[in-house]
Amino acid sequence: MKEHEVKILEINEEEVIKKLESLNAKKDYDEIIESEYYDFKDGSLKNSSKMLRLREIAGKNFITFKNYGEKENILMNYEHESEVSDINAVRNILNHLGLASFSSEKRRRVSFILHDARIDINKHNNIPAYIEVETESPEKLKQIVSLLGFSMNDTKTWTGGEVLDYYKRRKEN
Repeated sequence: MKEHEVKILEINEEEVIKKLESLNAKKDYDEIIESEYYDFKDGSLKNSSKMLRLREIAGKNFITFKNYGEKENILMNYEHESEVSDINAVRNILNHLGLASFSSEKRRRVSFILHDARIDINKHNNIPAYIEVETESPEKLKQIVSLLGFSMNDTKTWTGGEVLDYYKRRKEN
């Protein structure tokens, strides 16, 4: 699936939830998400703007492959995701293929659906809450950002890893 996404950093979580509720957005879930990221030892997936992840959400497990595309004003990804019943078997398969887990993370995510768009409020330890808006078209993405009371100037085309790296660098300085 082709998806278009942006992030909006350092949001007021309570205000955004009130805004989403006033827009009659449907709350999809409020869960702790655990993710593991895989790559070859030479980093060839990351170096070619690709990502492979195993993730647990609400007791369900998923494998996701993303191929990151254009990043001018909107991050455009090709994403393929599937639910898996045995995450340990998938870990073993990935390891036998020469892939290794290079990073893992845990976050709280509150997810909403509004006009066929997904709005995720992400909260990691030690960094401010941020929004991820995902849609199937750039036009819809701009509309949702505006409905939430933001402008495209407020957005970042960063991946989740780039958000974490940004706050890590800020902390070090």
